[in-house]
Amino acid sequence: MAEHQHLEILRQGIASWNRWRLNTEGYAPDLRKGRFGNKNLSHIDFSRTDLRRANFSGASLVAANFREASLRGAKFNYSDLTGANLSRVDFRGVGLRMVIMDRVNLTRSDLRGVGLSNVNLRGANLSKADLSRADLRCANLNGSDLSGVNFTGADLSDANLTETNLTETDFSGANLNGANLGSTNILNAALDRINFHKVDLSNANLNGIDLNGINLSRANLREANLSGANLSNTDLRKANLNRANLRKANLNRANLSNTLFREADLSDATLCEANLNGADFTKANLSKGNLIAVKALTTHFCEAILTGAVIESWHIGELTRLDGVKCDYVFRRWNSRSCKPASRLPVNSSNFFAPGEFVKRYQILESALETIDLTFTQGIDWKAFFTSFRKLRQQYPNDEISIQGIERKGEALIVRLEVPQEADRGAIETQAKQLYETQLRSLEAHYEKQLRLQGESHTVEVRQLLVAERRAQATLMEVIKTMADKQGSTYQFNNSKFGGGFAAEGGFQIGGNLNDFSQAEDLTEAANKIQQLLAQLQSQSVSEDAAQDEAAEALATQAQQDPTLMGTLVNWGKALSGDAAEAATGEAAKISGGQAAKIVITKALALLGPSLI
Repeated sequence: MAEHQHLEILRQGIASWNRWRLNTEGYAPDLRKGRFGNKNLSHIDFSRTDLRRANFSGASLVAANFREASLRGAKFNYSDLTGANLSRVDFRGVGLRMVIMDRVNLTRSDLRGVGLSNVNLRGANLSKADLSRADLRCANLNGSDLSGVNFTGADLSDANLTETNLTETDFSGANLNGANLGSTNILNAALDRINFHKVDLSNANLNGIDLNGINLSRANLREANLSGANLSNTDLRKANLNRANLRKANLNRANLSNTLFREADLSDATLCEANLNGADFTKANLSKGNLIAVKALTTHFCEAILTGAVIESWHIGELTRLDGVKCDYVFRRWNSRSCKPASRLPVNSSNFFAPGEFVKRYQILESALETIDLTFTQGIDWKAFFTSFRKLRQQYPNDEISIQGIERKGEALIVRLEVPQEADRGAIETQAKQLYETQLRSLEAHYEKQLRLQGESHTVEVRQLLVAERRAQATLMEVIKTMADKQGSTYQFNNSKFGGGFAAEGGFQIGGNLNDFSQAEDLTEAANKIQQLLAQLQSQSVSEDAAQDEAAEALATQAQQDPTLMGTLVNWGKALSGDAAEAATGEAAKISGGQAAKIVITKALALLGPSLI
């Protein structure tokens, strides 16, 4: 029970009580189980007072001083504690239902497990307070100082944390589902195992924050500062990041499906293997971004900036929107050794894409047709394939089967067939494979029969040679040569395009090397090969300079991998510097009316190093 003399002093009024407290500094009054409900005790000094199990329900305690008071079991339900000093107080077991705590001082207080749902803490100072496992559902913490607060395991769902200071705050395991953290400062905060589903972080300062693996689905991050943030493996599905600052952010392997990035700054950001399907990057800045292996089959890049982006193995499709993309150049590879982008397009650093050229190269046109991929991992016998393909078309006369494209993927060669939507793709694929295998065995038997007639018995060696030949024929240069030999036949190719990263008119991207210069026996044959390649590229709306750059890079790349070709290329360069140049390139020059082959070889040597020119 409260001491009688202390209660008598209190009955004399707040002024008398406060004067007595000043004269008895260091003394701890005893007001245990005091009944102060609905009383006006504003500005009273209860510091270091024993108020255990006291009842303050409905009381006015504006600007009251409870510093270091003992409040175990006390009740403050429906009371007004606006501006009160509650620092260094243990609130465990204290009733705080519907209490008003505007601008209260709760620094270093113990609020572990305390129920503060729907409580108004606007402008409060909770610096370094312990609110672990506290119930703060729908609480109003607008403008509060939450620096250094321990929110471990706390429930902050639907709480208002706008304009708060969250520096070094610990949210480990906290539930922030639906919370509003707009315009907050979250520097050095701990966010392990946090749930940010539907959280509002608009205009928040999240510079350099580590949100690896965090659930931010449907979060509002509009105009938030996430520059340098770690968002790898983060779930950002259907989040709003319009106009957000994501410069140099790490979004590797993040789930960004159906996320809004309109006018966002993602320059120098890394998005390797991220899921961008359905995302909207309209007018976003992705310059120098790393887009290796991103999934962007249904992504909108309309009017986005892609200059300097790395697009190695990016997955785009007929529903990828590239309308109005601004791009001066891109990189098709990432050099893991030097950690720098490689294989620039256009090759020459002084050249840039003409307006709209990037879109022409990479936009995949919509198609109402379906496709079937035939994968050849052991090379291909083109004679067997074309014979089996003719038979396949004869067996399915109403399906208008055609070859849409041919693509290299590592050691495998993919022939993509195009069929109507209503066609039985499974049956056609099975039949195509069976016909090819049957034709292949037939050709092998024919070759072996011829050898036996000639008295040869080295069947195993012949089969090995056949396999090697099929592998060699899997290069796209051999594809072009074979197709050129078949020009005018009954086979339909629907204007398919072949090239490293070009878009097929039928609706798919074609990748791989366009040429194989290692088999050229002399400079004249090499010049002819170069002219054929340039003609193929220019037929795809590639400018003359860009086509020459592409061919030069392909030639230089092969030379780097083939020492014999490297020496041959150097000899070609020397020959081109003398009288042999005109004779060697004369016939090839007639094809395009210029000395393009000579230019390509010179550029290739320049790429390999000034000492080779």
